[in-house]
Amino acid sequence: VSKDEAATRMLDDSGKEEASRKAIKSVLKEALNQDHEISDALSLNQLAPTQSVTLVQALKNIGNPRQALSRLREGVLELCQILATQLHEGDRLVYGNETLALMYARWNKLYASLYNSSKDVFDISKIPDIYDCATYDLLHNNSEALHNPLYQIYELTVPLENYVVPQEYGITQSDKLQIGRGISSDLWRKISSDFRNSAADKFEIEGESQIRLDESDARDVKTPTRRVKTRLYFTSESLLHSLINVLSYSEHPILPNGLEVLSTVPGLGFLTQVVLTMHENNDVPFDDPNRFFVSIMYSDGIHGLPRQGNSDPLSLEPLQQNIPLDHFMQFVDEITV
Repeated sequence: VSKDEAATRMLDDSGKEEASRKAIKSVLKEALNQDHEISDALSLNQLAPTQSVTLVQALKNIGNPRQALSRLREGVLELCQILATQLHEGDRLVYGNETLALMYARWNKLYASLYNSSKDVFDISKIPDIYDCATYDLLHNNSEALHNPLYQIYELTVPLENYVVPQEYGITQSDKLQIGRGISSDLWRKISSDFRNSAADKFEIEGESQIRLDESDARDVKTPTRRVKTRLYFTSESLLHSLINVLSYSEHPILPNGLEVLSTVPGLGFLTQVVLTMHENNDVPFDDPNRFFVSIMYSDGIHGLPRQGNSDPLSLEPLQQNIPLDHFMQFVDEITV
């Protein structure tokens, strides 16, 4: 496991494309505070110009955004009132050593911050927090008294979450590509370097190009001299959205078969994965451009609540297979900044 300054800079999106993201959030805030239907063709074209299946469906489910947010606020208020009544009967532990008082304070804070009465404006940045809290409490603090308001909150936030979160990384195709490149370029370069070194290693199997573990950090590893073949990068939702947007909207497309899969992604769930693998065809000469090729797979993780019939939530969908390594390198060179 490596956690140093270079790794942090590569995997942390803090400060990257900050001005662009701030401007886009302002546009989204204004759009979702409008008191009219946004499911008509004109609104769909303006608010989801990429025509992503998931985004269009989310907007249709939202309908009138101001009314949807008002219903959400009413649902949070109802939950707070139930929690306050229970708390009046005495504090107690709920899940994970959290007390009922802390649970009430958590929801009451969300209720207070969702709507600014002096400006008559809903703060859409609270939608992901409300979605996460509703999901958490339905999983861990679900009781007969709390189930209905929690589930109502969850159902109301799903389309809002599915629209707001991915759009924070760009509304138009050019916005998504610009922000995606700005956030994910360091990681793309690292992946490209890993593949290039692995391919070169096949030519100099005894040379210095071999990728090995740092023996000083491998005291408990039985074979510290072995070659590294797998790398796992644990990163943020922001960087995953950026990777996906670059794959989807690059001017040098390498996913002609995978765009439909990404267009129908219902948001990024827990354990979302983008998997890139490099393979070797031993039946062609070493200098053949088809000797090495790359495949890209994707899983949108775990969605919804348990026991909702999602039989294989972590299955990997192939986005594109058999991309010649040279083509992949060209793609990375063109999209990195």
